[in-house]
Amino acid sequence: MPEYFFSRIDAVSKWYLPTQLFAIHANLIRDQIGDDLKRNAKVPYPREWLGHVHSALDAEIAKSGIHYSTLGLNPDYLMHNPTSIVAQLRKEFGNSISALSSFYWFYYWRVWLQRPSLMIKKVARQMAVFYAPMCPAYSRERNLTLAHEYRLAVASLRPEGEYRVWKAYQPAVRFMGRTESLARDAPIVQHPVLVRIVLSVLAGMYLALFLASLALSVVIFTDKRHRRSLGWLAGLVLFVYSYNVASCFEVAVIHTLQNPRYVTVQVFFTILAQFLALWFLIEFVLETRDRVKTSRLEGGSAQRGIVPLPEGNKPVDPESFQG
Repeated sequence: MPEYFFSRIDAVSKWYLPTQLFAIHANLIRDQIGDDLKRNAKVPYPREWLGHVHSALDAEIAKSGIHYSTLGLNPDYLMHNPTSIVAQLRKEFGNSISALSSFYWFYYWRVWLQRPSLMIKKVARQMAVFYAPMCPAYSRERNLTLAHEYRLAVASLRPEGEYRVWKAYQPAVRFMGRTESLARDAPIVQHPVLVRIVLSVLAGMYLALFLASLALSVVIFTDKRHRRSLGWLAGLVLFVYSYNVASCFEVAVIHTLQNPRYVTVQVFFTILAQFLALWFLIEFVLETRDRVKTSRLEGGSAQRGIVPLPEGNKPVDPESFQG
């Protein structure tokens, strides 16, 4: 709710998402524009202008390089470089945010309608980044360079609007001075070997535990006795795992999971899901063992001529029988 109300007075919120979708899917949109030009498709934009956009977009994609291998381009260059395609289109639309956003939305949805298989493959490639043999939510790097993080902090407060605000506040000026100093000579944090081993084990177990939980949940929900005792735990495990699935799917549709912040932000739910899954597996194994043990006891009793009473019945005193 706060985000909704604040976004109504935030100019950036009106163009950021459609622009990002255009930059992330720029190669697919380029190909779709090229296909529309070849087929002389009926679209609400002049053919000559679309030809110009196609050529410019193709050139800018080539300039951007390959920052994310699953996308085959660098969307940050396309979106933020002052001479790239987004800046060019903004000028051509006369800084009309609504008209430019409509163009971006039109071709994003057109790619979905005309090339759904390619869009589905794009989403599948992104999902595979997180659901890999080694889950990327866990950082297994040996070192953490803090200077880079402090440089990002300095850069985020450099734009003119923010600069005017904090420059008038002396504690903020001192804070920025310390941050700039740390950006030059901040220490490098060494991750202990034991921590890296634990993180590697957790990263390697995530996908296996997820698949095992899915398989066991099917068993639990199709067996009445298991469902009565472990159905609630199976539901809880699947619910927590669904957080990662939903988060990854949203990013896969809109952006790329190769951007580290979109996977590391999920680490807490990832840990919670894994430990719930371990608890689930242990409970299932213990219950299965008890059921096997009970079956063996009942089988041994039958061999000795002792017939087990039906469940819920109490032994009957022989003297209570008459005659």
